[in-house]
Amino acid sequence: MFNLEKPLREEQVSSSDGKIIEKLDNYAIERWESILKYIVNPKDAKNQICNSTKEVLKFAGLMKSVDENYVPAHSDKDDMTSDEPVVLTAAAFQFLLWNRKVQIWYFMIQLLEYCWQKNNQDLSECLTLLFELSFSTFGKEYSCENYSENKIEFLQELRKIGLVFMKTRKIKRFYPTRLVIQLANGVNTGLECEKDDKGYIIVETNYRIYAYTDSNLKISLLALFSDLMFRFPNMVVASLTRESVREAFKMGITGQQIVNFLRSNAHPHISSRKPILPETVSDQIHFWYNERNRLKFFDGVFYGQFNSDDDFLSLKNYARDIDALIWFNDSKRLMVAKKSSHDAIKKFYKQNKPK
Repeated sequence: MFNLEKPLREEQVSSSDGKIIEKLDNYAIERWESILKYIVNPKDAKNQICNSTKEVLKFAGLMKSVDENYVPAHSDKDDMTSDEPVVLTAAAFQFLLWNRKVQIWYFMIQLLEYCWQKNNQDLSECLTLLFELSFSTFGKEYSCENYSENKIEFLQELRKIGLVFMKTRKIKRFYPTRLVIQLANGVNTGLECEKDDKGYIIVETNYRIYAYTDSNLKISLLALFSDLMFRFPNMVVASLTRESVREAFKMGITGQQIVNFLRSNAHPHISSRKPILPETVSDQIHFWYNERNRLKFFDGVFYGQFNSDDDFLSLKNYARDIDALIWFNDSKRLMVAKKSSHDAIKKFYKQNKPK
């Protein structure tokens, strides 16, 4: 068990601990952002996270395989060489809209579920470890020499996502990072990347996007639904087009999610603008999205050659009553009903067929 003393505030840490604190913060940022980069661009970031973390992302529904016949080669779960072709889902895009604390909580819930269902791990030990870590002291080193094998395995999963830092797997010592400490206490992580995590996007009525950022992650996220035109040291110019947003729609991203993303990441300089996102842009995005829903497809059964109007009207009204009617033509005595209701319609016809 840990010594559950009151966590230190950052200003209470001695100056001699400054290097390890900076190292822990940089490590936590690098590991967590590597996961986000993989979600946004799995092809380029596939060697930045371990295979076990990739499996958790698939289990959570954040990533999906594009090759149903893919058979993974047997490899160590700490390996990073998995080349399975995957893409992000609509749930992943929503995940990227959340703040870091919500993201970590969601991922932890999915990780615990994965450990229980796939690895048959004892969740009581995993939850105990999480509780202990959340009340540990930032910048202090802890020993895991007396941990059970199950606890060690879960600790390694936390290491892979930046919640704890270990110099090597063989050294039975580790440091909790701010990412895990802030899970329970509800305070800001204090990480530099969160201090700078403010709006950076300005959208004009001509569908131009001006993104004031040099973050590759943010730029890659923007490229999911826009065409990048120019890139400067601290700014990117992109354009919303019908083709670019339709590529996002193919991945399951909705028009409303794109609109929410542009609004939630609006630059502070336009925070007083009403509306923040020009209506012409938001309306056009919704229009492009609704274009894909102009046609609806159903499996149906065609009915014709009725002997009389009464037979046709009786069957048509019955199909309408059970919400199975798709199309009809009264003058030609033709109708189409849902295939799933064919047996019920057939039974009704036989029972009411004139003798």
